[in-house]
This record gives sequence, structure tokens and C-alpha cells, in this order.
Amino acid sequence: MTSPPPFLLSPENHDPAPAPGPRTWVLAAAGTALLVAGLVGGYAIGVRSASATSSAAVISPAAENPAADSAGPAAAPTAAASAVTPVDQSARFTGTEAAVLAEPWLPEISNCVSDKDNGGPKLENGRTEAINCRIGDLQLYFETFRTAKEFGWTRDYREQASRKSRTLVPGAETPRQKTGTTTGKTGTYFEYVTGQTCGLFWTHAGSLTDLRLETDCASIDDSWPALRGVWNRFS
Repeated sequence: MTSPPPFLLSPENHDPAPAPGPRTWVLAAAGTALLVAGLVGGYAIGVRSASATSSAAVISPAAENPAADSAGPAAAPTAAASAVTPVDQSARFTGTEAAVLAEPWLPEISNCVSDKDNGGPKLENGRTEAINCRIGDLQLYFETFRTAKEFGWTRDYREQASRKSRTLVPGAETPRQKTGTTTGKTGTYFEYVTGQTCGLFWTHAGSLTDLRLETDCASIDDSWPALRGVWNRFS
């Protein structure tokens, strides 16, 4: 029997975040809607990153390979995203299994790079497709797997991270069935923390393709509603 690849969780130790006071909750509620609009619409939101990158950086090695997550977080862009309408990225998904999951996101995503491009993401751990994109200040990853067993390896790795994430960044949703607000399709949804990266995982029921939306936790002020707002708009 072939053993699954070593999807190791981040070795970093994190102390639980202190419970927010009443003033924090009031400010968080008032700022969440503005933060979501800035993340998707491309406005400068004052991103803070422990590992700054240029606006040209599209691919994060840690995000392409789950085993690399322990090396560090997916770097959040420090440059303000352009407010110009994104160039159509639909050609990147033509003839791919990922096209179904990507369809509602196509009007807003940009800078997509696929495994077929020079310098694009590598096909590892059973992947047959990998397409990395940007949406505002966030990184978006689509990946398709050869078999349900191989798909399960990467899903289970992030599910383990999700179940530990509630003590790292309070409020993270653990794995559950959810229905997309745009497509009406049901699938598996959960949120996770690996290193300093906050992300969410989404896949349609019965599909071997998943979607991951990631950013540096500090860039969204550890606010899960900010990521959920993006998912709600395009799922």
C-alpha cells in the first residue's frame, strides 16, 4: 500500500489569541464590510506582511505544495492592487476540470498562471491541473487531482489544520457542508491557518477539484468574515 505524502502541519507554536473586549467587537463589526470591499475591489487596505513581495509575484511555493506549508505563509502583496478591470482569464481554464469551479470567479480574477506556463505551479502529489490567480489582494488557487484518494490527501491535511485553527485565529469554521450563494451548489467548506497564512477551502460535492483562497492573516486583521465575504460573493 502506498503511503500518502507527508503533509506536515506547521511546527510553529501559537498562543491562543486573547478574547476581544466590547470595543474590539464594535470596531470589527463596523470594519468588516469595508475590508471585504477593499480586498475584492482592489483598493489599498494597508496590507502588513512579514515577508514582503512585489506586485508581480503571483506564485507562492508554500501554497502549491501542502508539504511546503510549514516553511512559511503565503506572502500577501504589499502593493495596492490595480483598480483597472482585470483582463479576461477564461482562456486559462478552457478544457480544464477546474473551469466549473472557477466560472463565477472569472470576472474578477487576474494574473492567472497554470501548470502549462513556464515557471507555473508544478503538478505534485497527484495533481493533474494547477492554476494560480489573484483576486484583489488575495491569492486564489485551483487544483484538480487524478484520483479521489489523492484528492483526499490534500483535503485531509487542511482539514487537520482547520480543526486546530480555532485556537490560532478564533472563529475559524471547521469542515462542514455549505451551499454556494451564487451557484447554489453544495460542497465542503472550511477555514484554516498554516503558519501565518489564513485560508479557506471549497469544493463541490463529488468533484476532484478544489479552490483555496489565501492571504497573510495580518493583512485581514485576523478577520474570517473578510474572507467569507469574498467566498459569499463568488461561490
